[in-house]
Amino acid sequence: MGPGSIIWGYLPFRIPSATIRASLEVSARSTCPDWREVVKGLLRDFKELRILEGDKDFLRADVIWWLYGPGPPPRKYWRLWLHAKPLLITHWEGTDVLYYLNKPSGLLPAIRRKLLDALLELRRRRNGIIHLAVAPWLIEELSPTGISAKYLPISRIDTRKLRDRDSFSRKK
Repeated sequence: MGPGSIIWGYLPFRIPSATIRASLEVSARSTCPDWREVVKGLLRDFKELRILEGDKDFLRADVIWWLYGPGPPPRKYWRLWLHAKPLLITHWEGTDVLYYLNKPSGLLPAIRRKLLDALLELRRRRNGIIHLAVAPWLIEELSPTGISAKYLPISRIDTRKLRDRDSFSRKK
């Protein structure tokens, strides 16, 4: 893929060359701390990436990996939504898709939803967003909304804490 690109697993995505430095800064954000730690754990293996930990550093990242939902709330982070930088990776995990698919009732929630849909489309047109999903059926569920997600499974299950599978069949 050449300069200006990062390949993670089988999923390539381009970072604008203007944002490339010796170390690419990534911020993993989520409403659920467990998901945030999973992504940070995955990213720690890449020496080109520097993981930003603090809330203050969030908006200066080159890449924001947002878990659960369509992205940061536009009301609080409106500047983020108006620009193609930083690259926003949204990772859909299940119930967030259900909430997104439910049509809001009432005028104000409907207006907020239309605004969010327009901001997602603006980001897509500027190549400033990548949608990922933890399960293949979530891709199908998001498709009618115009969101084209790629399958990248992650899990909050800590396999180090699982017992040996044979231990369940042995009698003690």
